[in-house]
Amino acid sequence: MSIHTPFVRRCATSPLIQVVSAGILASSGLLVPTLFPFSIIGAATYLYILWSRPHSLAALLGYGLLFGVLTSAAGLIWFFDTLPLAWMGVPEGTEYLLVSITWVAASFALALPHAVGAYVLSLLRTSPYAPLGAALLWGGVEVVRTWSFALLVLAPESVLNSYFSITSLGYALTEQPHLLQFARLGGFHALNIAFGLSAGSIAALCIPHRAMRQTGIIALLTLLLLPFFLYAPMNTHTNTLRVGLVATDIHAGVAPTADSFASIHTILASPTTPLDMLVFPEGYGLNGSPLTYPGELLVIGSHYASSTDQTGYGTLTYWSSTEGLLGTHQKTLLVPLGEYLPPVLRTLFFLSHSTELTDYLKDHYERVTRRGSRTEVISFGTTRIAALLCSEILSPSLYHSLVRDQGADVLINVANNAWFHGSRLVHRRLTQLAKVHAVYTQRYFLVSANASPSYAVTPRGTIIAETPWGANAVLVVEIPIP
Repeated sequence: MSIHTPFVRRCATSPLIQVVSAGILASSGLLVPTLFPFSIIGAATYLYILWSRPHSLAALLGYGLLFGVLTSAAGLIWFFDTLPLAWMGVPEGTEYLLVSITWVAASFALALPHAVGAYVLSLLRTSPYAPLGAALLWGGVEVVRTWSFALLVLAPESVLNSYFSITSLGYALTEQPHLLQFARLGGFHALNIAFGLSAGSIAALCIPHRAMRQTGIIALLTLLLLPFFLYAPMNTHTNTLRVGLVATDIHAGVAPTADSFASIHTILASPTTPLDMLVFPEGYGLNGSPLTYPGELLVIGSHYASSTDQTGYGTLTYWSSTEGLLGTHQKTLLVPLGEYLPPVLRTLFFLSHSTELTDYLKDHYERVTRRGSRTEVISFGTTRIAALLCSEILSPSLYHSLVRDQGADVLINVANNAWFHGSRLVHRRLTQLAKVHAVYTQRYFLVSANASPSYAVTPRGTIIAETPWGANAVLVVEIPIP
């Protein structure tokens, strides 16, 4: 016992080991949403390490990078849910290399801002306002991280903006309905500030600095009380929009069968209660075929629209049973590797000396998906409808801009998650984003998905209805509208 006790003691007091432990704790909430309190505890432990004693610049940069890599890698572990990639045509034996290189590169790109952030956060160690500073700095670091990912995947087909936010620890707060209400103050940004404030306040309570502790107590009380004033008022609108959200379970690379849309045809043929709107998952829909329906029905579908130069656009369409085509939306936020190949990743694949992989990528991406430039919010009666395609749900700002600039009343995402082979983790992470969009914009947020459940979210961030896994069905929800 005496032999091992000094070693154990050194490990327990080693800042490096402590940072690793903090990173693992913070990551747990990303992997298992019900463990979200551990994400806050992990971040608080990390801040305590930075504030409890002085550290050299090199140590601070290393601690920040290590914490960032651990949390980013955990936040991106769902990359491996894309395997196997046979549906994409990736040669067997190279698919793990492709995903692994992308995972490591993205994790390090997202971790770099944490390295600088650790140094800046350490400057607060003697400040009585350290919890407040931690809140603002944490929010700032998360914004910079989204830009880091944007630079990693930069290409002519990408958008240089802070759109990729799914790895943010702030989304852990969405698992607690009370704390989720902070999203009303600023969506993604407000959640990150609230997360940083909670972690900073807990860390401050453990620091022998009286003024800092007092600030931490006040901040924690604010975190508990403020959301009570942020809940959306109960909807008193008498008008409703009856929406059918199509759910399908079609595997990647597999053509739909007659059973895939059997429930839809039944509803259209003899509706017991007429629908106002029918929403298909990404890649499916009527696509302009004749539609017979008693009354006006808005159908939202999507397809891949080819252009003359062997490229194409992901295109969403709004079809009216009485007026025909009402509007379209071209996908603007494309998926790296899935829809285009960023030059940085192309270089990394080349340096891996995998001839088979690089040859495949060269052939596969001769035809690329073009980034669209047209987004339309359409009027259906007195209601303004805005729908985006699949990966565009990742953006903290796209849906908000549709409400702010174009007055959208109902927000919709049409998705095809077959890429992820029924991943529960991906579904949970995407529902977190959907909740934030709903609370931030104070709009109902509807999702029609393939290979994962379709669902509806209220402006309070509550999922009011959801299809079961593996269902080919239509989820009917009534949405109050102004």
